[in-house]
Amino acid sequence: MKKLYFIPILFALLFLHSACEPKDPAILKVFVRSSSNQLVGGAKVIVIGDQQSNPATLDFTDTSFTNSSGFSVIDMDEYFNTENRNIFNRYNFNLMDQLEGARLFSDAEMQELQSLQGQYEKNISQLTPAV
Repeated sequence: MKKLYFIPILFALLFLHSACEPKDPAILKVFVRSSSNQLVGGAKVIVIGDQQSNPATLDFTDTSFTNSSGFSVIDMDEYFNTENRNIFNRYNFNLMDQLEGARLFSDAEMQELQSLQGQYEKNISQLTPAV
């Protein structure tokens, strides 16, 4: 009977041990090549988080230079670090107020959504009334 208790405890300990292992570092590797496809040493590499992209990235900027092999490594752990973010531990009831007036869709996406809405309205107008 003691063996039946031992096995789940063993699995739990193994799970907890594996969960405590450090994560691999988040790095961005960049190779810079010239127009003739030669690796370029000493090239300035600038990484910028584009908040205007869709989906938007977080605010992030880092600069480095390539080594003599045309290779540069940028540490992205700062970007993925959640300690410096304003994270809510409960629902943000002001979210809808904050999103009011925000542009959530591009013009093409809005046109597609409006077309789909029109198709939906046409389809439901053809349904027979429910009893």
